Amino acid sequence: MKKRRRVRACLCIGLAVLLPLCLFLSVYTVPLTLLPAENGTLYCTKTRAHLFSSAVVCLEPAPGYVVEHVFVNGRDCTERLERGRLRLRCLLGEAVVTADFAEAAAADAYRAVFV
Repeated sequence: MKKRRRVRACLCIGLAVLLPLCLFLSVYTVPLTLLPAENGTLYCTKTRAHLFSSAVVCLEPAPGYVVEHVFVNGRDCTERLERGRLRLRCLLGEAVVTADFAEAAAADAYRAVFV
């Protein structure tokens, strides 16, 4: 009998803790800020994302330009860039994304078209 009471008490305590936590995580969102850049465009379908979720930022350079650097909250994330897209995973707070675009050399433009 005591064992059942303990199990029931643990379940009630667990529900009392987990239910508000789940509600908080489903409602709380963090902002995504894309700062304007010269010679290119940054866009994302979301302006806010749920806590611990992900978002994809697309970078589109102007003709004759390539993405040189991508920064998220001041950290260089250029190596995470795949096909002009940057996936932001497990968002815990505001994400500010900026990018630098540089002129493409003739060889870079050729490579970008045929790869």
